[in-house]
Amino acid sequence: MSEKQKNNIRLFIDAPLSLGQDVTLDVRRSHYICNVMRLQEGELINCFNGRDGEFECRLSVVHKKESVLTVLRQTRKMTEVPDVWLLFA
Repeated sequence: MSEKQKNNIRLFIDAPLSLGQDVTLDVRRSHYICNVMRLQEGELINCFNGRDGEFECRLSVVHKKESVLTVLRQTRKMTEVPDVWLLFA
């Protein structure tokens, strides 16, 4: 299969992400990938979970009820948000 162009799609996934891992998407996210964005197997998207950073993932199975992503590489590390307090009196 030829290399597909990388899409600028970012998808929040509420699951741990690590290199080489397969992640199964729920019905709602699978619907978004299949029907809204019309992505095909083999295409690349970026996924993040707010804990581990952002990862480039390949769609290995695309179905409207359940899709599977394979995590390929980390594109961004998670940065800590500074603990800033603003008080008014």
